[in-house]
Amino acid sequence: AFWVTAPVRCRRLTGLGGGRARRLFAACVEGVLLVRRLPLRAFAAAALYWAGDLLCLWGGLRAFGVQLGVASLVLAYSVGYLVAALPLPAGGAGGVDAATTYALTIVGVPLAPALLGTFAYRLFNFWLPMLPALAVLPTVRRLGRAVPAT
Repeated sequence: AFWVTAPVRCRRLTGLGGGRARRLFAACVEGVLLVRRLPLRAFAAAALYWAGDLLCLWGGLRAFGVQLGVASLVLAYSVGYLVAALPLPAGGAGGVDAATTYALTIVGVPLAPALLGTFAYRLFNFWLPMLPALAVLPTVRRLGRAVPAT
């Protein structure tokens, strides 16, 4: 990332023009530059995301009466999060849920509350946010047509 974002290459790599792949690469380089300029903000945003995600899992488990220590919660969450990075068939559909449920049972949560808590967690952190996204999708498509290509 540092080689690509060096000032010598940066202007050439983020310049306008070229095909679709070049424009996509330029957008990626600009994103890396933004993170490089604002590393503390990027770190804080990632930490806030993970804290919110952990809070969502904790809430899903509490809804079914599960009391879990912080270390066990972080361990179960981390296992599920790592499985999301694996190249699983069908895009990993269900892999995160199964891994999180399994990790919760390993740390001592009975299977039924672990499964229900994981389901509630995934409902609130994955499926529920899709509703407003689907609601604004037509607006985003209109915006895409209204903005001239650069």
